[in-house]
Amino acid sequence: MDNPVVKVNGVESRHMKFLGSCNGLLCLGASGSHTLILWNPSTNEYKEIILPKGEFPITCYGFGYDTKIKDYKLLCITQNEVHAYTLKSNPWRRFNTVTHGYVQTGSAGLLLNGVLHWSASYIPDYYKFILSFDIGSEKFMNMPYPEKIIQGNQTYLLGVLGDSLCLVCGIDDVRVDVWVIQNYGVRESWVKKFTTAQVRISAYSRSLKFYWSFKNEEILIQVRKGFALYGEKNDRIRFLNFD
Repeated sequence: MDNPVVKVNGVESRHMKFLGSCNGLLCLGASGSHTLILWNPSTNEYKEIILPKGEFPITCYGFGYDTKIKDYKLLCITQNEVHAYTLKSNPWRRFNTVTHGYVQTGSAGLLLNGVLHWSASYIPDYYKFILSFDIGSEKFMNMPYPEKIIQGNQTYLLGVLGDSLCLVCGIDDVRVDVWVIQNYGVRESWVKKFTTAQVRISAYSRSLKFYWSFKNEEILIQVRKGFALYGEKNDRIRFLNFD
């Protein structure tokens, strides 16, 4: 990676989008640019990567570490194409195709245990599921949502709660259900962790993010631009003030 002292300052003037992180490295996209940026904030080093040329616009990204080859991988997915980039070998390569009809609802893949995850749906019946990609084997897999998810004008957000993949399913101003999967890939192993109708949570279910689960069963969450601790046992929330 080159030293970014001059160039990063120039990039900061553009709108930056977070596309993933792994082992302290950040993957960023600059608005209006055909370039991705891998940045190490601790050393202030960075590398610019030109996006692959393709017939279709990129709908989602992924970034993670391949323990088999000991190298970082970038993933760009369009409606009909998949492109992968390894940091050491540099060139992009097309190695797979995504079945027509997948619609990714998030631009950045959620990384957990070497696997990237996106919330997705299938046209024409809008069957919702989780699209996952194993970084090491470079294989895709579809994981069904819980069978008893709430119906209506709901939102679905993927997250990590403890060591498990979780699904935040909410209806604005009504309630939020949080599911965790106990046996990865098995639909029947989805368990509803808790439900809350807390107004300060349900009103912003589309922007709710989970960051950490403590031993006292409090969960660090982000609600809009603020952080809070939510206690699932007493269904209470207390907001944190940071300078």
